[in-house]
Amino acid sequence: MYDAASTNKSATIGMAMKIAFEVLYDAKKENFSECIALAHRIYDEAIAMYNEAS
Repeated sequence: MYDAASTNKSATIGMAMKIAFEVLYDAKKENFSECIALAHRIYDEAIAMYNEAS
C-alpha cells in the first residue's frame, strides 16, 4: 500500500541531506558529522513547517 506521509518524509530527509552536503561538506576537512547534524536540523524544520501547514 502507498503511504504518502512516509514517502514525503523520505523525500524530505533526502533533500535535507543534499542541501547540507552541498552547502557544508568539505572532503579536506572531513566534516561528515557536521553535515549530518545540519541535515538533521533542516529535516526537523521542514517537518515542523509541514505539520504546521497540515
